[in-house]
Amino acid sequence: MSTPNPRRNSGAPYIIICSRRTLVLAAKTIVEKICHASECAAELVGHMAIVHKLKPEDTLEISDLQHYLMDNLTKLNKREAQAKIDEMFRLCYELEEKYEDEY
Repeated sequence: MSTPNPRRNSGAPYIIICSRRTLVLAAKTIVEKICHASECAAELVGHMAIVHKLKPEDTLEISDLQHYLMDNLTKLNKREAQAKIDEMFRLCYELEEKYEDEY
């Protein structure tokens, strides 16, 4: 899993993302990895919604991907699952970066 080069100044969003990435890396099964990535998105969006009053369109891609993962939890092979997990974290970093100037 590649790591973007975040500026690490967003505080809580950065910590949410990094803690969940750690759990994904430590998970033993693909299902556990998908669950941790989905939990990251849920926690990050929840935090950002409270702090920044997100608009629905700010989270549409994350919501769609999370729904896809839920529907296909046991159907994805390791490569497909890892690609979706990487995409989930990319979207989380993008959401963090969109609002990081407010921190």
